[in-house]
Amino acid sequence: MEIPPPNLLTIAEVPMTRITEFCDLKSILNLRKVCHDLRNFIDDTKPKISKIKVLGFEIFEDRIIFEIDDRTLTMDYKDDKKGNTVFSMDQKSKILENSNFFEIFSNDFCGFLDFQGPKFERIYMDLSKMSPNSLKKFLEVFVENLKKRKEKIKVKFLPLVLLDQEDSLEILKVLDSKFLKKIQIYFENFPENREEKSWKIDKIMELEQWKNLEKLVLHSKIEISDFRNLGHLRKCVLRVAKITVEDLKILKEAYSQNPNFKKMELLFEGINLKNDLKSIYGPPSLQDPNHWNTPNNLDQNFDEKTHFWYFRISGNSKHFLFLMHNTNRILFEKMDVKNVPFDVILSD
Repeated sequence: MEIPPPNLLTIAEVPMTRITEFCDLKSILNLRKVCHDLRNFIDDTKPKISKIKVLGFEIFEDRIIFEIDDRTLTMDYKDDKKGNTVFSMDQKSKILENSNFFEIFSNDFCGFLDFQGPKFERIYMDLSKMSPNSLKKFLEVFVENLKKRKEKIKVKFLPLVLLDQEDSLEILKVLDSKFLKKIQIYFENFPENREEKSWKIDKIMELEQWKNLEKLVLHSKIEISDFRNLGHLRKCVLRVAKITVEDLKILKEAYSQNPNFKKMELLFEGINLKNDLKSIYGPPSLQDPNHWNTPNNLDQNFDEKTHFWYFRISGNSKHFLFLMHNTNRILFEKMDVKNVPFDVILSD
């Protein structure tokens, strides 16, 4: 009786484990596509491959592009409009019959987390290129798969491109709030919008992931209803639709009491709070930009409309809180005493 040649499905567990130890990431991902048995074996044994630090994906109406380590490896999931998914990787394609590309990608993403581990430096998500209705369907599938996992995703930096804050809420909830340190958000205007609109992030601010955040970058114009929600941040850059001197007072007090605070930059248009600041904190210091000693050697473009204030920090003799105001920007920064010029006017 002729013995059939061995194949991957008949190889014993120990030698199969040894085989996967010599596979690179592309090979492992290809093996997971062969059949359910191999997929389950890989997910259970978790082959030792070099750790991936960066993931990213963009979703469109009929496709999803999944990138690993800044395009070191790119996978494409495309709907062929016939009830199948065309999966492409490394210039090779495979038709996955009777499948939904949302589900295939979501399963692969979660499977990747399972055998790679849940810790990443950065996960980038662009959710802006799909219609709201299609995006809702995708998020239902994607988030439901993530919720089934025993362990939340540990990622330090999350850049997002969104159509609305609602699109990010469920995704943020499946991230480990103790591990997430930085969020960067860009809101994409709908094509029919000719003027830039302002966006709300009030619901994001209610999440536990927000409360433990250290760094925030918001490129789009944002409406902030309560500036106290920014007081815990270490560093922050954002564009605001509006801001008042009362809001600045809240930030000044919060950053004076925040031992981890470093810097906050607020960008805006058509807002002048100079006179209001003068009435509260007195005349500014160093109105002549030629005398400016930039903290941390920042490259600033100052003009005659730029004004500066320096504040003592209660219980801290090593630092001062610095406030700069000009026609389109407000800057708060904690400064080392050695960087404070001798002729400044100090306020409390």
